[in-house]
Amino acid sequence: MNKYQALFVILYAFANCVFSAAYAQNTSAVALPSYTSSQAQQGEILYQQTCIACHGTNLDNGSFAPPITGDLFYGVWGGRSVAELLQYIKESMPPGSPEKLSDSASLELVSYMFQEHGIPAGQQALSLDSNTQLLPIPASGLVVIETIEIPPPPTTVANPLDNITTVTDDTLSAPPAADWLMWRRTYDSQGYSPVNQISRNNVKDLQMVWSWTMPAGRNITTPLVRDGVMFMYGAGSNVYAFDAQTGDVLWRYQLALQPRPFGPRAISIYKETIILTTDLGQVIALAIKTGEVVWNSLVLKSEESEESDGSSAFPIYFSAGTLVADGKVLVSTSTAERFEKNFIAALDANTGEEIWRFYTVESPGGERDTWNRASEDQRQGAGMYVPASYDPELKLILLAPATHTTRQYCVNPNTARPAMMGCTQILHLLLI
Repeated sequence: MNKYQALFVILYAFANCVFSAAYAQNTSAVALPSYTSSQAQQGEILYQQTCIACHGTNLDNGSFAPPITGDLFYGVWGGRSVAELLQYIKESMPPGSPEKLSDSASLELVSYMFQEHGIPAGQQALSLDSNTQLLPIPASGLVVIETIEIPPPPTTVANPLDNITTVTDDTLSAPPAADWLMWRRTYDSQGYSPVNQISRNNVKDLQMVWSWTMPAGRNITTPLVRDGVMFMYGAGSNVYAFDAQTGDVLWRYQLALQPRPFGPRAISIYKETIILTTDLGQVIALAIKTGEVVWNSLVLKSEESEESDGSSAFPIYFSAGTLVADGKVLVSTSTAERFEKNFIAALDANTGEEIWRFYTVESPGGERDTWNRASEDQRQGAGMYVPASYDPELKLILLAPATHTTRQYCVNPNTARPAMMGCTQILHLLLI
C-alpha cells in the first residue's frame, strides 16, 4: 500500500457522513464546476476503457485505487480549484504511464466524475482555465491533512512514433519480418510470419504483458504493427495507436458511433497514414503520428446505404475493410440486396479521390452476364466479405465475391435444377 492509499484509508474514518443539504450552503458562495453533457458522455467511455479496473464501476468501489467521488474524495479536494485537479490527473494518471492522457481526455474524465457526484451539467464546457471554479465541500467538511503534493513530471519515455518509418509500395510488397502491414501480412494472403521467437517449446510460457478493453461490438480487425507501434481498429470507427511493448496509448481517433453489425476485417498503413473505412460510409486517412484526419472520402452515399436521418435504407457494409496496392486504396461492399450495389472501388491513397468502381453483378445482356437470363430485380448479392489479394508483378487484383442472396433464382432455366455456379461471381481478376 503506497502513501496515498494509506492516507485515504485513514481519512475514511473521518469522512463517512452523507452528502446533505449543507452541500448547497457550503458551496453557494463559490463558482461550482461547469461542464457539458457531451463531455461527461465522452468521459464515461474513456473511464470504461482506462479507469474502471482500478477505481471500480461506481468510482468508489475499486480494489486498486481510492474513491474519486463521494465525501471521502471531496473531503480532501473540496475548495480547491478544478485546474489543480486537472493538473494532478494529467501529470500522474494513469499509474505507470503518466502524462499519456490528452488535455481533452482529462477534461472529459473530470466531467464524468462531476456528473457521477451529482453536480449538474451546464451550457459552458469545462476548460483547462478553471482556476475560478472550485470543487464542492461536502457537508461533513474538509479533512485536515497535509496538502497533496503534485508530483514532478516523470522521466520522459521514448515515443516509438518519433522513429516510425515510411511505408512505401516496395515495403508492402516485401514487409520486414518484425512488421505486420496488412490484413494477411502479404499480398498473397498467406497470413504467415517468419519470426521465430515463439516455438513449440516455449509457447506454454507466454504470459500477458498488457491488455486493452475494446469498445463493445465486432472487433475482428487484424492489428497492424510497424516499428514497434500497433494500430488497432475498434467497433464504432475507433482507431488506437499503442506502444506495442507497453500498451501505452499513443493516440486515439474516435467517432463514438453506435457500431454497425459488420465491422471491417482490415485497415491499411501507407506512407505516413493509417487508412480505414467508417460506419458512416467514409474512407479516411489518419496521420500516423497524431491520428489527425488527412483526407476524408465519402464512398457510400446516403441513397446507397442510409437515409439522411441515419436509418438504414437497405443493408450495405464495408465488411472487408481496405487494402492498399499500387498507390490505390481498394475498398469493397457486402450484403447489398439491390442490383448494381455491391462493388469494389479504387481511391487515390494520397488524396482519397475515387479512380474507378467495378460492380460485381452484371447487368442483363452484359459482357459478363452468367445469370441464366435472370431479370434485373433478381440479381442480388455477390458482396465481398474479405479483402482482395494482389499480384504486384502482374498488377492484378484477385477477389472472390459471395453467392447470390436469394437461392430461388439460382436455377438452370433448361433443367430447373439448382445452378449456383450460374449466378455466383466465383472469381474476378481486375487490372489495378
